[in-house]
Amino acid sequence: MTYKEQIKKHPLSSPTGRWIDGVLFTFLIAFFGYLLTFIPGFSYVGQLASAIIIAFIYNLLFGYPEQLRTGITFSSKVLLRLAIILYGLRLNIHTVLGEGLFSRIPLLR
Repeated sequence: MTYKEQIKKHPLSSPTGRWIDGVLFTFLIAFFGYLLTFIPGFSYVGQLASAIIIAFIYNLLFGYPEQLRTGITFSSKVLLRLAIILYGLRLNIHTVLGEGLFSRIPLLR
């Protein structure tokens, strides 16, 4: 079996391109959203909203290339879900460390 045949059978490969290209494209948009928050006024909007605005404008002007679609879908479904879970975990740990483990139980105060 040749290398190209192995890549075609891989579950994360697509016939129109590799999924990693779409993930890198998504990361690039997120990075530009981060940079945009350094412009006065956009700091109130936030990084996530800035990245969404950039992606929306890019899609209107150029459209997404078909070879990036697999990676963009992977980023929007898997990576975004993982980021939300990790962010929630960080908030819970921050609350426990900031207020204390037994601060929510009135009998132990």
